[in-house]
Amino acid sequence: MAGIGFVLRDLVRRDDLLGVARAYGHSTVISCAPWLFTVLTLAALTLLGPRFTTMDKAMLFRLLIIYNFAFSLVLTAPLLHTATRVFSDSIYRRSVEPTVTHLILLLIAGYGSGIVFAAPFYVFVADLAPGVAVAAVVNYMLVCGIWAVSIFLSAIKDYRTVTMSFLFGLAISFIGCLGLASAYGTSGMLWGFSLGLILLQASLIARILSEFPSVLVSPGEIWREYRQYPIIALGALAYGLGIWIDKWIMWFAPERHKMAGGLIFYPDYDGAMFLAFMTTIPAFAVFTLTAETDFFERYYDYHQGIRRHASLDRIKTTERAVASTLLGAFRNIAVIQGTVTALAILLAPQIISVFGVTTLQISMFRIAALGAYFHVMFMFTTVNLAYFDQQATNLRLHASFLLANALFTWGAAQLGFRFYGYGYFLASLTAFALSATAMAQALTRMRYLTFVTGGSRVKRSR
Repeated sequence: MAGIGFVLRDLVRRDDLLGVARAYGHSTVISCAPWLFTVLTLAALTLLGPRFTTMDKAMLFRLLIIYNFAFSLVLTAPLLHTATRVFSDSIYRRSVEPTVTHLILLLIAGYGSGIVFAAPFYVFVADLAPGVAVAAVVNYMLVCGIWAVSIFLSAIKDYRTVTMSFLFGLAISFIGCLGLASAYGTSGMLWGFSLGLILLQASLIARILSEFPSVLVSPGEIWREYRQYPIIALGALAYGLGIWIDKWIMWFAPERHKMAGGLIFYPDYDGAMFLAFMTTIPAFAVFTLTAETDFFERYYDYHQGIRRHASLDRIKTTERAVASTLLGAFRNIAVIQGTVTALAILLAPQIISVFGVTTLQISMFRIAALGAYFHVMFMFTTVNLAYFDQQATNLRLHASFLLANALFTWGAAQLGFRFYGYGYFLASLTAFALSATAMAQALTRMRYLTFVTGGSRVKRSR
């Protein structure tokens, strides 16, 4: 699924500053767009929203967006991660006819989860006004649609359309929220935000339909492929829960807030965590642009040599090249992201003041930024382990992160405010240590994984 990275890498090789800037800009949008879209919108509306409506209505809007992104990610992750693998398989087989059917089924499932989960929650559990509840359910469904569409973006070579779609959608969401806030309050802000999602989703769906054959296949045939990967689905569920479990635990901290409608959250903790994860944007850009693409090429050469019955010495040479490329890529990401993280920690007061949040968040932001550093390295390691088809290993790693994040965060919450954020940091550090060990073992056992377990397959998506 590294396809678009090769196109972007060609911009870098133009050997001019504009090409490099464009490449990293497009890479940032493609790798981080859904959550970056949300964080930037919420940050801007946190600053400007109270000028157009009351603080309570603006805060309720922010909370509903957070709820929708959190629960949509967790509930759709098993299906979407499995779909990513099935889509990757079809690219590997050079048979992309089922792509449109994949997309339709994923959209139906995402929208359906809104009816099954979001509607009962907002209508019967949360005490919301009917207009706000309806707008929240629609927004949840659209967010699910964005997750569904996003898994196909890395296979599209038209990076300009993808980037412009997200920027246009972001602008419409921002303008729509502010434009409808004064007259319609929270429901107006939700509909304004959803308008941007509708236009974004329509644009990306149109681009996917133009990229892949408009051929419909039997849903039963696709379902049979999905059933091959129950471990991936379980790992994805653990992945989604692991990302959000610390926030949910902290929503029950003594400092939490309770909004009208009975919805709870902890804005200081949530804001610090979201802002900290924004510091990982450079790492995502570098990974998409160079790390995954370079690794893929070496990994593909390794398997091509095996298929062509290369000598043992030749196989060992390409095997060393795979390991060397991967370690070099991770070294580069570690240095770049480490520099950004160090600057974020040193400049925390200035960063906090720019985004208009409270000084109480400085300590949480600092430790969260360090946790985000190890978290993103953990995520990249599990992505590369997927190339070796280490499904069970990734399941154990994601489950370990989920368990560690829950236990450490609960422990930090018991110790008091000074320790808020340390649970996430310790969980990320533990997860990265475990994943790095697993990756080292995979690199030293490449021939065993290839010839004995038969687990490692190349996903050629260039």
